[in-house]
Amino acid sequence: MIFRTSVILYGQSIPLGVIIDDTIYAMIRVNIAVHAITDDNYYEIFNLIMRLNNKSKLFKYYLTPDLSVILDVCIPYEKDNISCPLLYSLVAVTVKEIEKNYGEFIKLLFPQNK
Repeated sequence: MIFRTSVILYGQSIPLGVIIDDTIYAMIRVNIAVHAITDDNYYEIFNLIMRLNNKSKLFKYYLTPDLSVILDVCIPYEKDNISCPLLYSLVAVTVKEIEKNYGEFIKLLFPQNK
């Protein structure tokens, strides 16, 4: 089961999805920047991701092979018994995380717009 929505920040539509499958984990996944990493911004983006990952146990940012930045939240749950209030709360907290940090990504991805 997948639920999709998006968050609008800085004029950008940022896709957010909740993925519930047949494993014991549900995932909240956010596409922070798709195909946006270049030779010019790789080092700065990588350092930002490392700093953000060191601050949080809940949120994990990473780079994908297609040069995108993804944010994941992994939620363990008992199969066929996921807590909807917990899931809703985690989506709300994830949106706040995006709102708090997206500006830093924008500055690094589009330095001409600083």
